[in-house]
Amino acid sequence: MNDKEDPHAILAIKTKKPVAINDVFNDERVNRNHMRKFGVCPVLVVPLIIKGEVVGVIFFNYHRSNFAFDNSDIDFAVQLASSYRWLWKIPTFLKI
Repeated sequence: MNDKEDPHAILAIKTKKPVAINDVFNDERVNRNHMRKFGVCPVLVVPLIIKGEVVGVIFFNYHRSNFAFDNSDIDFAVQLASSYRWLWKIPTFLKI
């Protein structure tokens, strides 16, 4: 992943907020050629945040143009990403 290929992911990292793009071929926040190369139509990127710092992102890529992310999809993705915090704590909890 780099700034040029995935500017939408960089946006999610910088803003610490999910970025949902339902029309990747007409949105300036994505690299359209990169999306076309992998056949991605709508994309959702959610930052993984631990102790206020972004440690990664989760990509939700669809390969059907008739799909659009709605608020329930975004809420689910944010909840999934926030559950990552608990996984991060397991080694400390188990004293691994």
